[in-house]
Formats: sequence, C-alpha cells, structure tokens
Amino acid sequence: MNDTTQKIIVSLFFGFIGTFASEKLHSAYLAKFLTDNLLMLLIAVLAINATTVTVLIDKIGRIQQENPQLSFEPTRKEIRKSIIEQIILISVTFIVLICASSDTLKCYPMCETIAMTILTASLIYDIYLLWDAVNGVFVIDSFYKNKAK
Repeated sequence: MNDTTQKIIVSLFFGFIGTFASEKLHSAYLAKFLTDNLLMLLIAVLAINATTVTVLIDKIGRIQQENPQLSFEPTRKEIRKSIIEQIILISVTFIVLICASSDTLKCYPMCETIAMTILTASLIYDIYLLWDAVNGVFVIDSFYKNKAK
C-alpha cells in the first residue's frame, strides 16, 4: 500500500469518526461548517501551498546550484503531486457538495453520512498536505542552518 493510499484511508477513517460523533451528538455544526466553508477553505490552502511551494522550489534550486551532485527530482515530483492532489480534493468537494444538497439524493438515509465523511476526510487530507508543505520549509531551513555551522 503506497503512502497516498494510506493517507486517504486514514483521512476517511477520521472523517467517519468525526461525522459519526457529530451525528451521535446531534450537532449540525460540522455539516454546516463543511457545506458553508470547506470549498473556500480548500482553495485558500491551495493558495498558501502554492506560495510555499514557490519558496521551496527557489531554495531547492539554490541548493542544487551549490551542490550539483544532489538530485531533487523526487522532491519536485512530490511537490507537483501535492498540488494535483489539492486540485482533486477541490473537485471532489465540489461534486460531493452538489450531491449533498440534492433533493433527489436526500431520500437515501446514508447519503448525508457518506457525503459528510468524504468532506471531513477532504479537510483532514488537505491539512496533511499543508503540514507536509510547511515541513518542507523547515527541512530547507535546517539544511541552511547546518551548512552555516
């Protein structure tokens, strides 16, 4: 099982736990928050990640100029993959939000639970992607601090 599949499964698991807890507590907060804010939140996180990635790519380029023997191609591929994953998350969220608000699908009792699980999982996965990008900045920072010593 690859890393992406594991992250998806873990996100769906915790998404289900969050949805289940919200339903058992008879709280509409999670559903309202996700339906009202999630799409814009994911787009904002994509913008933050795009900025972070720009800084990372610039720093990686500088490191590679100073150390031509180092290859950062796997890192560049992961950065590209991260941006693609976020675009997919935004697309899936958009589709799930359309389905969740459909009167046609409301007759299926599990439809809302499934939709909220997917939406919560999207938020969790996106937070992981943000953490991963920010972690990259700290790795680059520690490289420069170690180099200065």
